[in-house]
Amino acid sequence: MASSRIRLQPLSTFWHLEQEVYVGWDEPLQTYFAQVFNGTDEHGEDRLTVDVGNAIGEVTNPGGVIAAVRPYAQIPDELGELLNVSRVSTTQTYTDLRPDARIYQRERSLESELNRLYGPEGRGAGLTHAADQTQENAELLGNDVDTTADETWFEDPPADDQVFHSGLGT
Repeated sequence: MASSRIRLQPLSTFWHLEQEVYVGWDEPLQTYFAQVFNGTDEHGEDRLTVDVGNAIGEVTNPGGVIAAVRPYAQIPDELGELLNVSRVSTTQTYTDLRPDARIYQRERSLESELNRLYGPEGRGAGLTHAADQTQENAELLGNDVDTTADETWFEDPPADDQVFHSGLGT
């Protein structure tokens, strides 16, 4: 098992520009933890508004740390599940769930692009046959276009003397 740390988006940074909110799993202490930092004091020490999960087995349910940071951070729907997964993970993890985090923005951008391309109104939903498109274009221009396929070649194959020759060789 390994420890994890998840950075959350503070609710308001207007009054607390340096506010940072973290939750996670501390493997050595076997506890979930929550911390809310509000910058540093005049001696350079961190100002902790919330500091939960410092004793062995103090918080054994993700709901305890979620409740501790709820007044300070945006809580994603999947946070409880993410904390549970991090508890049983064998890899130490750091996750940044703030919307301004580069990785988070990239994931959301890719998700948005996939939805645009493959969603109900996406590129795949609006494909039409070329003949249908030609007819639509002709109607827009006010022209009559015959878009029916010319299948006479298939009905009457050309005679031997009508076969195309490239002019190369005999």
